[in-house]
Amino acid sequence: MMKKTMILAGFICLFLLSCEKFLDKKPDVTIKHPISLDDLNAILNSEQNFNEVSFAHIESGTDDLRILPSHFQRLSNYYKDIYRWASGEDGIREEMVFSWQRPYRQILNCNVVLERLRTIIGGDEHLRRRIEGDALFLRSFTFFMLLQSYSPPYLIGDKDSELGIHLRLSSDVNQITNRSSLIESYNQVLGDLKKAIDLLPEQVSFKTRPNKAAAYALMARIKLTIGDYSAALKYAEECLKRQNQLIDYNLINLHLNFPFFALNEEVIYHAVGAFPSQILNPRQVYVSHELYSLYQDNDLRKLAFFNSKGINGFSFKGYYSGNGDSFFAGLVIDEVHLIASESLIRTQKINQGIDILNKLRKHRFKKESFTLLRAENELEALKLVLLERRKELPFRGVRWLDLRRLNRDKRFEKTLVRIIPDNSDNLMEVMLPPNDLRYTYLIPDYVIEETGIKQNPR
Repeated sequence: MMKKTMILAGFICLFLLSCEKFLDKKPDVTIKHPISLDDLNAILNSEQNFNEVSFAHIESGTDDLRILPSHFQRLSNYYKDIYRWASGEDGIREEMVFSWQRPYRQILNCNVVLERLRTIIGGDEHLRRRIEGDALFLRSFTFFMLLQSYSPPYLIGDKDSELGIHLRLSSDVNQITNRSSLIESYNQVLGDLKKAIDLLPEQVSFKTRPNKAAAYALMARIKLTIGDYSAALKYAEECLKRQNQLIDYNLINLHLNFPFFALNEEVIYHAVGAFPSQILNPRQVYVSHELYSLYQDNDLRKLAFFNSKGINGFSFKGYYSGNGDSFFAGLVIDEVHLIASESLIRTQKINQGIDILNKLRKHRFKKESFTLLRAENELEALKLVLLERRKELPFRGVRWLDLRRLNRDKRFEKTLVRIIPDNSDNLMEVMLPPNDLRYTYLIPDYVIEETGIKQNPR
């Protein structure tokens, strides 16, 4: 079976690489080999293909991190542009692979599985449902993250006037498609995920495969991002019915270089960000002074998340990936608690929202000095829950999403500022104002040239 799986994995990789010019040129490629349900399941078991995501550029744009001027000078032009919010206009193709080609390869892989599944007669019905559910979940997840990179922020009720993403729903790389509208793109994401919820099992043997709780968690994240708070609450509660265990930081060794192991009890679905980001290299990146200053001394996250680097400040060590080789990019139960809390507050259930927030914080503060939060009104409560989101979820791939959505609310909009050296090594400020067009990344030029799709405005 192992030999068969390796052959299949190699075959799929060759197929996907041949499609690289969606990438580039468009060869006429079809899969002619018969594939069984077990074979399709083995393809979905590939952690390298599906559990390594490539959205380091959006993490690199947040206010959670900084790099030293000396390190900035050593970055390639592409990463210099990313760090100063210039969208990577000078990027070279090899670096663009990780922000554009890799996600679309993952989508292509999902499409291959879904299409082959329809041609297979018979077999275990439970396995068939799981395979379809997995592929739809993964396609939805990847489309959603592409929207956070290459399309403007969307809130429910917005007019359908903005461009969404390139929705590839077929493995036929010769098929000509254009960018869908923003609403069409979100409808596809939500439609795939709703189908996945019905198909996925309640339990899985490994957290590298999604279950119903993972689909509910992802749906809750998406609904929060677009401002559909009643729905976000509903899906968060469905997830918490199935999984709600929190780690008590009082009970783990926070002095370790990396205190959290991979696939720990809070993890719902495991995915990691595929470095190679010159910015996010754990040996070079520092947390922002602002982020570190948010933690009280009795907040155990201050010890769990940060490692002193002397006069240069602090690096981040609280990766739920279990090491510093990659940032965690999956779904975790603490985020679902925060979604439930914020959604309750935004739907006028302030006390219930604060109760959930206190439940989470009780697992994060020293027991002897923990105090309950209270809020007199919605604005106070929102400030509390948004502060906890910032402190709980750094380097998880969600801060960029929060900045984009919160900038639409005058009460929470923010201008980001970074210090970089100019060409004469003098330090200068660069800024990213709220709702700036640069919150939407440019599509790589070679994709525009090959496909003729419309570029994002500047």
